[in-house]
Parts: sequence; C-alpha cells; structure tokens
Amino acid sequence: MIIEPVSSVHDNFPKPDHASKPSTFLRYIHNFRCLAILAIVAGHVIDYMHWESHSKLYVFSSVILQNGTVYFIFIAGFLFQFLSRKYEYKNYLTKKLQYVILPYILISIPAIVLCIVLKNHFMPEWFVARFPGLATWQEVAMLYLTGAHLRPFWFMPMIALFYVASPVLLWMDRHPKTYLSLPFLLALSVIVPRPYNDDDTLTAFIHFFSVYLLGMFSCHFKERIAKVMNFLWILLLAIAIVLILLETAISSEPFDTPIFINVLSKSALCFVLIYFLQRLDSRIPKALHRLMSLLADLSFGIFFLHCYFLEAYFHVASNVHFLGSDTRWVQANPLLFFMLFLFTVYICVVLIVEIRKVLGKRSRFILGC
Repeated sequence: MIIEPVSSVHDNFPKPDHASKPSTFLRYIHNFRCLAILAIVAGHVIDYMHWESHSKLYVFSSVILQNGTVYFIFIAGFLFQFLSRKYEYKNYLTKKLQYVILPYILISIPAIVLCIVLKNHFMPEWFVARFPGLATWQEVAMLYLTGAHLRPFWFMPMIALFYVASPVLLWMDRHPKTYLSLPFLLALSVIVPRPYNDDDTLTAFIHFFSVYLLGMFSCHFKERIAKVMNFLWILLLAIAIVLILLETAISSEPFDTPIFINVLSKSALCFVLIYFLQRLDSRIPKALHRLMSLLADLSFGIFFLHCYFLEAYFHVASNVHFLGSDTRWVQANPLLFFMLFLFTVYICVVLIVEIRKVLGKRSRFILGC
C-alpha cells in the first residue's frame, strides 16, 4: 500500500491492506474520522430543526453535537504529523489543490448560483451587510473566500490557511519543545472564540490553531500518551463532562453558537475517543468496521453534500403543506432527528457511490473521495 505524502481532515485516507505493515494504517484514526463526519451531520441537522418547544434540549444537544469541527481539525493535525516524513511543500499544495480546493470550487457552484440569483433567500444577512454593492464577479469571489454560500463551507478557506502554513507547522514538529506552547495556544482559543457567524476566516484559523497542533502533538507522542491514557482518560472524560454541563448551564437561549469553552471539552474528548477506538479495535465487529471505514472513506463527499440535502428538505418542509401541517416536519423531536440524520447520511452515501461508479478515480476531483 502506498500512502500519499499528504493527508488532511478531508483527504481520502488509504484503505487497509493486509499485506501492508501495521504501522502504515491507523484504523482507529480512520474510525475516528467516521465519528467526526457523523458529528458534523448531526450538528447541522440540529441546527436546521425548529426547537421553540424544546429550548433546553436544544442547548444541551447543541453543546454535545455541534462544533464537530474540533474533531476534524484534530484528525487533520494528527495525520499531517503522521505523514510528515514524506512532506514536500510543492507536492503537498498540489495535492490539496486537486483533492480539496478544486472539489470545493466545483461543488460550490449550485449554492453560489442560488445566492446570486435568489440573494434575499440564500445569501447570509451578515454577508449582504458586510459586502454591499459588489459586482457579480466580486460577490462570487467573496463567497468563495468566505464560504458563506453554504453553512459548512466556511471551513474551506480556513483549512486552506493551514495548508499555506504547513512549513511552519512542520518546523514546529521538528522542534518538539514548541509543543510546550500548547497551554498558551489553548488559552488563546478560549480568548479568541469561534466567529459568531463563521464569518471571519482569520479568527477561525487562530481559534482552531491549538486544536490542529494538539492533533500533531498526539501523533508525535502517541506511544507515550498511550502509556498514560489507561488512567488519564478518566480525568479527561470528567473534565469534558464538567465543561459540557457548565456550557449548558451558562449558554443563552436560543443557542446560537458554541461558547468559548466548547473547544476545550471537544479537545479532551478527542483523546478519550481515540483511546477507546484503539483499545476496542479488535472487539469491534468486522461488519461495523467495514461500515465505519466506508463512511470515513466518503467523509469528504458527505461533508460537501449533506447541507444541500438539508437545505432542500427544510425549504420544502417549511413552505409546502404536507399531510395537513406546515411545521410537523421541521419541529424538533428525537424521532424526526434520528430519521433525518440517518436519511441524510444514507442519501449522501448513495449519491457518492453512484458518482464514483460513473467517474471512477476522477470523482476525487469533484467530491474529494
């Protein structure tokens, strides 16, 4: 098996090969990617639903499931360090342009067309207020640069900054004492919270920088960390639970965005989840491993497509009378959440599989997987 010299939160991580050396594939990290994309989808399903009659449940569910970006960024840092021995900047950026940026540009076209043609319905209010009076080509350019055209796409300009900064990150990894800056950087993530509307790429980069470096740290010292996690996981889980309860208690209603401590609870959970995924790896049924591997392989495509489906569903469900009710199909309840979550993942997987059948390996240039 050949592992490409680059990998990121969205790159299609190579499938395991029984003839390969065990060290060339970290199945527990691959499975973690599966959990990360499921958290992203679940968080967005929660965000789209109407929670007027369940505001307390909305806050708690949002604290638990939203901001799954932390998991994605952590995995990106982990895999960057894991594959850094084969790093070469020009080749690295070329791969990112082919398999991350190009799919972002192509998949964004329908959303950008809707934003330009139906501005009042699809363009975010903050974007219209910040960039008034732009020519069409300028609006298109700014939409790509901010990711404002579809809810999760703010992530793409932000992760591109990590690609550009990769020589600095590599230098930090090759001078391990720089990891001593992590407590300061985590404090900086608290002081500089995630942007309210995900409307500031540079602020988002600063906020998530500590998480990316924490992922690199966890890979660089993975053997040492594994030795202490047998007892440390309890402390980390306790910290995460306390922070989750604290955030739930102090978050305002309606819940708009994760507050400053969410990045800390999610970071602690990264170590706990990796610990259990690694420890229980041999006990997970083969069928579940195959399912998790499939979702991890398709995670980039799921990331790109799931909000298209959610936008379409909630637009129709909110505006079309169906079975005698305008709101029944958008009002939050556990049954509707799980049905919509599972169907969103299912429809994305089916679409991606069919597209890959038609395009073969070229699908990576469109879907990234």
